[in-house]
Amino acid sequence: MPKSKSKRRKAAQAGQAGQSGSAGARRGRFGRLTPVRIGLFIVLAGLAVWATVDYLGERQGTESFQALALRGAGALGRVERLPDEGRNHVEDGTVVGYRTDPPVSGTHSRRWADPGVYRKRQPPERLVHSVEHGMIVIYYDRPAAAVMDRLEAWASLFGSPWSGVVLTPREGLGQDIILTAWRRRLRMTAFDAAGAAAFVDAYRGRGPEHRVR
Repeated sequence: MPKSKSKRRKAAQAGQAGQSGSAGARRGRFGRLTPVRIGLFIVLAGLAVWATVDYLGERQGTESFQALALRGAGALGRVERLPDEGRNHVEDGTVVGYRTDPPVSGTHSRRWADPGVYRKRQPPERLVHSVEHGMIVIYYDRPAAAVMDRLEAWASLFGSPWSGVVLTPREGLGQDIILTAWRRRLRMTAFDAAGAAAFVDAYRGRGPEHRVR
């Protein structure tokens, strides 16, 4: 039997109420899309994209470094293994005399040089503490721009206080580079990127205080 007008009107009203209820539920779940919320969504989406790109870039950089290190493994045969001069600590600012230069072990400051690129000479007593941690300390003077760019990229890639890279100036080297780790040293009169990468990879994170690799 056909519905009467009153029944059809009630059905239509019920449908409209249901639609309004659904819309209300959607508003309750997501809230009103105000300009502030839209801006927040855009910022969060941008941060997510940035984090993904940064992660992928770091991963690609690490994989590229590892491939370079594998090619330079032969340079490890030229690494000097130096005597252990001890691991005692002294107050920061105390001057210590070392038998090796630059030093790679021995009494050192309670403070250390953090990973990164330094433009001013760092106290050797702090640098010895850095290599005790497991950091690689690289000494430079006036390297070619491409060499410095590569070394700075490694310092950026490896920033852990237990396995990072420290770049510190040392007068008189010219274009020579000296790489040091705990009781290890490699001097390069002609920079060999693959050999330097092999050194960093072999000894980074393997200091006596807290080995992490």
